[in-house]
Amino acid sequence: MMHANTIIILKQKNMKHKILRLLLCSFMATAAMSSCSDSEYDFENLFPKEYHSIVAIADEESDSITFYDPTDNIDFSVNVIKGGSDPGIVAKAHLEPIPQDRLTAIDPGYVALPDSCYTLQGNSLTFDGEQAKQSIRVAFSMEKLYRFVTAYRQAGVTFVVGLGLVSENATVYSSKSRILRAVSYIEPGILTNAINPSVQ
Repeated sequence: MMHANTIIILKQKNMKHKILRLLLCSFMATAAMSSCSDSEYDFENLFPKEYHSIVAIADEESDSITFYDPTDNIDFSVNVIKGGSDPGIVAKAHLEPIPQDRLTAIDPGYVALPDSCYTLQGNSLTFDGEQAKQSIRVAFSMEKLYRFVTAYRQAGVTFVVGLGLVSENATVYSSKSRILRAVSYIEPGILTNAINPSVQ
């Protein structure tokens, strides 16, 4: 069994090694920056071009929306953020509906809501300079949505608003590039009976 003093010494040695490694990494990074500043390369050359400007969806990828009446307001916003090694780059981005074949590949039960059921408000984003966040509003046409959902719903089918982020001049962060919103309608009578089976 090791004595307490031996344990303390070993911990101190491990800490010294960690500090030395940290200092070495810091020194190497500083040296690299200095050598580049004295050469034909500028700061943006330290990073691959695809990292200069990056856009991504800030929201959770999957969520569900339920409405109980055709007059309900279930609109939602998709928040898009911009980053990258060069924040001064002007980036453009927008959302596009995910095709049915791609939705089926994600989940065989997913059925895309037709784009006649909703509109994308402010779906042409331009990030100027230091601007880091903007939103696109998904506004539903509730009458059309209600008619579609009640006409085509069946067991095993999930109606989905699937939207993918697209940019013409920035890199789209692949793991934060889409949103999936499952939309369902519950009739008030069904909800009442589920809560209180004695109500007919």
